[in-house]
Amino acid sequence: MLSWIYKLFGKYLSKFSVFSLIKMKTLLFKESIELVVLLCVIMIIFKHYNFIFTTCLVILGLLCFFYRLPKRLRPDFDDTIITSPSDGTILNISTTKEGLYKISIYLSIFNVHTQWYPVNGLIRNIIYKKGEFNLAHILEKSDFNEKMTTIIQNEHGIVRVDQIAGQVARRIVNKSISNTYIKRGNLMGMIKLSSRVDIYLPVKKVKLFVHKDDTVTGKSTPIAKWI
Repeated sequence: MLSWIYKLFGKYLSKFSVFSLIKMKTLLFKESIELVVLLCVIMIIFKHYNFIFTTCLVILGLLCFFYRLPKRLRPDFDDTIITSPSDGTILNISTTKEGLYKISIYLSIFNVHTQWYPVNGLIRNIIYKKGEFNLAHILEKSDFNEKMTTIIQNEHGIVRVDQIAGQVARRIVNKSISNTYIKRGNLMGMIKLSSRVDIYLPVKKVKLFVHKDDTVTGKSTPIAKWI
């Protein structure tokens, strides 16, 4: 079992030590404390069984890594720059019948799964939609998945960000509060494990900087500019 875990996650396990886990900020204890409690209970019950104890310890370390919240400086961009709301890979860029760019960002299970606001502005609305749990990278099916929509408005226009749950992800966390002003780069929320984030921008008001298959970093990568 442990050899299988190492084969699957070895290159990621090598990126952090116990010391780095202690230093790393993680949302695990805030957003999924029930998993931590369950693993700790199992470890206490089976403390004399090295295999079970060690397996639980490895899983706990991996969860800390998957729920990590990296410390990133806010880039010194002007207000016309729109930054990526999440880490991941540009899965697709399309144009909707409403005249909006739809930029879909796929997050693998190993990406940082927190999201940040891409623009300054006022939270106009937050809409939760129940749905299915299809694979997040299959566009046709994942459009029917559970999602949380955040509408942000500023002097340039309106931006919509959809947090979409995937087959593994089963909960969306969103910190938005209607009619409050937010700043670009503030923490918006997270989607647990694999997922997708869609951002909608008005075609006639922005110039895109990204293309399909580009890798983006949340809070840091400029994806478009208001014109």
